[in-house]
Amino acid sequence: LGMADWVEREVGALLARPGFGEAAWQQVLNTEWGGMNEVLYNLYAVTGNASHLRAGEWFNHFLWTAPLAIGVDDLDGSHGNAGGNHANTHIPEIIGSARGYELTSNRTQHDIARNFFDILNGSHTWSTGGSNDHEHWHAPHQLGDDLDGQTEESCTTYNVLKVARHLLQWTGDAHLGDFYERALLNGLVGNQNQHLNGDGGSFIYMLPLGGGGLRKPWSSAVNGNFPCCWGTLSETFAKLGDSVFFRAADDSALYVSLFVASSVVWGEGEGEGACEVTQATAFPLASDEDGSTTSLRVACDAGTAAASGWSLRIRVPAWATAGPNVILVDGKPVPGTLTPGFATVPAPGGGAWGTAAAPTTVTVSFPMSLRFEQLDDNRTEWAGVGAIMYGPLLLAGLTDDDLLPGLNASAARGELSQWIVRNDSSSSGGGGGSTPTRRLGFTARNPLRGTCGQVPSAPGAVTLMPLMDVQDEAYTAYWHSCAPQVPATSPGSGGGGGATAVPTAVPTAVAADWTARHRARLATNGPLLNIRSGDKGQEGASVISTHPVLAAAAGETAAGAVAALARDAELEKVRAERA
Repeated sequence: LGMADWVEREVGALLARPGFGEAAWQQVLNTEWGGMNEVLYNLYAVTGNASHLRAGEWFNHFLWTAPLAIGVDDLDGSHGNAGGNHANTHIPEIIGSARGYELTSNRTQHDIARNFFDILNGSHTWSTGGSNDHEHWHAPHQLGDDLDGQTEESCTTYNVLKVARHLLQWTGDAHLGDFYERALLNGLVGNQNQHLNGDGGSFIYMLPLGGGGLRKPWSSAVNGNFPCCWGTLSETFAKLGDSVFFRAADDSALYVSLFVASSVVWGEGEGEGACEVTQATAFPLASDEDGSTTSLRVACDAGTAAASGWSLRIRVPAWATAGPNVILVDGKPVPGTLTPGFATVPAPGGGAWGTAAAPTTVTVSFPMSLRFEQLDDNRTEWAGVGAIMYGPLLLAGLTDDDLLPGLNASAARGELSQWIVRNDSSSSGGGGGSTPTRRLGFTARNPLRGTCGQVPSAPGAVTLMPLMDVQDEAYTAYWHSCAPQVPATSPGSGGGGGATAVPTAVPTAVAADWTARHRARLATNGPLLNIRSGDKGQEGASVISTHPVLAAAAGETAAGAVAALARDAELEKVRAERA
């Protein structure tokens, strides 16, 4: 509180100083100042002190965000905002704008956050869900210029997930859950080395995507090297229970947005008993044979009112196009066609969910398939450059070459399975364990010469594996192929499919644009509330999460992690801690 008062006093004095004023302060905000607006807004939400709200508004960098407010793409540093394209200078600003909207209902702040996300993911984003090169954004729809070994700073992916989470809570748009899944799995989960030095503190600053024979540039935090990405990655692996479940503001639904082995206690602490919802899955290591994605077990205390009056809403991903998509409740299919969005799954017979003695089982099957995603570059010289995806996963090739002439026009139309076959592998568990761990694996047939005259340096079979599973192997993420240029696929910019038409005029931003107009309040601006372990106001919910990747590092199989998750003793421990 003392620091916040100091900030408010000192910045206020600067703004009032003759010859300084707002214009000079906006130039100060051209530097990298982190998420000061978000911090001050969050403090205001706790204290209700209007000086904290006022100080947060002073950190609104409208010299950069005014174009975004009307949908103009200025991520490349255009519109006179020098240095405006340094990614992690600005993403925290956007998070602050989102938080400001939630506290004040200021529509300008809402539009800044929404338009930023749509512009970023419609014009500047890799197939991983991440963005930027050498920490900066450049020209839209020209990512070929940025395709090198210094792509996708880890901090930026971490922070964009925060933006996506805010938007998902406002809108309930499942496309945002698709983006979150893609960016988390491809851009963060694989950025910790499970084995290097045995300390678990080895991370990567950049995730290289351009060229052949790439290697993740591991560095250990133990040796005193601790840049910003070490902090964000440490936090990432400490909060894998975040954004798995959401609840409707009126408690009418529990949303399942991520397929992660996890458990939530629904209704605990309300004096009416509770329901325990346990998600058991090894996703994305789904089986080709049964197409399993996840299963949920709902077990309520006998006689509790919490057993009725709410439904599950399960995300049907946009990548689930192979079909058939199926959700079974105690073996009976949910009627209707399951298209991308949140599918409503009511309690059996529209009545009550099961009990511990007779739980309700919900089985979810969204088969994954292979596809080719064109690099977001609209120039002819980048035709046929793209990534191979499997569901939400980018598949990396274990090769020093980035030529795949076998990928041709028919493959680009969705016929990748004709020349890529799945052949999972097993290895001993990490962390010194001996339990075998299955890994997704594929083999691509790479011919000597393609129809476009390309000749790979090493023709023959190419091993493919999820980028998130790559540790010390040399790999290729983006391929030069013989496929014609196909429309780039946005990694998840929301239901609108990207940014709206870009206006040509940029209005002059004034401080009045940010005035709360006496409406400053803690507003519920959307239908969904994130369920996170330990959050204030969420004492009635418990989330514990185990990810298959981390389970492997501990010498457990994914199935073992799920079994451990369901132990009554663990759940009782969580309940005791909350009590």
